[in-house]
Amino acid sequence: MVNNHYKLLVVDIDGTLVGGDRSISAEDREALAKARGLGMKVSLS
Repeated sequence: MVNNHYKLLVVDIDGTLVGGDRSISAEDREALAKARGLGMKVSLS
């Protein structure tokens, strides 16, 4: 993942990030961590 332009990532929670079991998958947590590691701010909506 290369971040050349984006500074903010906004992610929908209901039914997108958080599934029916009310958890966030390991894959999604890893992607969010990578975005933060690239200096992006992450906002949940």
